[in-house]
Amino acid sequence: MANKTIEALVKCPFFAYERGEMIACEGVEKNTCMATKFACAKDKHAYLKAHCYHENGCGCFLADNLYKKYEEE
Repeated sequence: MANKTIEALVKCPFFAYERGEMIACEGVEKNTCMATKFACAKDKHAYLKAHCYHENGCGCFLADNLYKKYEEE
């Protein structure tokens, strides 16, 4: 089940959803999604706080590359 509090805090435009110890984001190819699975919930929450709660992804490798992709299009 999705955590609505987490989804309300997320500002990254590429975030899709979260479940358990996983977050899913827009994929680099059209109509795809990429998932990142964490070892534990604590690691997932640290990642969310460091990256996903910021509008620009704040140094997230995937967000940085997706921004570059859209700049090139």
